[in-house]
Formats: sequence, structure tokens, C-alpha cells
Amino acid sequence: MLGAVVAEVRSCIIAKRYTETELDTVVAFHDDAEALWQSTVATNPPIAVNALLTRLERLLDTCRTPVLAEFEHRIGRGLRDAEALEEVKKAK
Repeated sequence: MLGAVVAEVRSCIIAKRYTETELDTVVAFHDDAEALWQSTVATNPPIAVNALLTRLERLLDTCRTPVLAEFEHRIGRGLRDAEALEEVKKAK
């Protein structure tokens, strides 16, 4: 999910879909999403679930700006999936 969001944001930037005033917000979101994506695929050490939750929550907050609203649903779904993972880990 994060990889798809990163790729889509990058494509939109290349297509000049955002205004100059929106670019700072969009690029920061892209960079944060890409860094989190890279952290989620790392295996040594793997990202801690609580760190994953915190970073997804920050991305979701950023998506509440109008320019990034189209990504809110996907990031929200990722956050819910991470919360479910945390619950499974707690149950073990």
C-alpha cells in the first residue's frame, strides 16, 4: 500500500498536478511515506509495531489536508491493519 501511494504521489508530481504552494506539503508527505515504506520492508531490525502505528498516524494527519485527501482512505486502512497486527501480537 505504501509503495503504491509513493509511486502515485511521484507520478502526480511529475505530471505537475500540484501547485507550487502545495509542493512542500506533498513532497514532505512523499518522503515520509517512502521512508516508512522502506522501514516496513527492512528485516534487520524489523520496524516495531508501535513505531509503525505512530508513523502511520502522522501520515494520516497529513492526508487530512485537502491536497492529500485522496490518500486518506488508503493510509487509514493501513493504520487499521497495523492496529489489528498489534492486537494479534498482544494476544500471543
